[in-house]
Amino acid sequence: MSQRVLIIDDEGNVRRMMRLALESDGYEVEDAADGTTGLDVYGDGSRFDAVLVDQHMPGMSGLEATRVLRANPSTAEVPIWALTARAMKCDEEAADAKHRHPRGVDADR
Repeated sequence: MSQRVLIIDDEGNVRRMMRLALESDGYEVEDAADGTTGLDVYGDGSRFDAVLVDQHMPGMSGLEATRVLRANPSTAEVPIWALTARAMKCDEEAADAKHRHPRGVDADR
């Protein structure tokens, strides 16, 4: 059985890029365009092995969505990768995510 990942990001092109990359590696992917929808799609978490979430979105931010997931004992340990264009230490500490990856292009890859 393949692993399932939820992508929460307000930018459609970012969701498509991540979906294509993950699906080409064999992951099953669902996505949501904002934090509120992402939490609805996530549900009780039993269908997902990991979450990729943009930290800064309109409406419910990824930071807020991460806090909601961390506050629920049944979803507190899910791996969450925080994605952001901002690479500041204060954002990293606020995210409380397991992993944090600033967006950008690595010209060497």
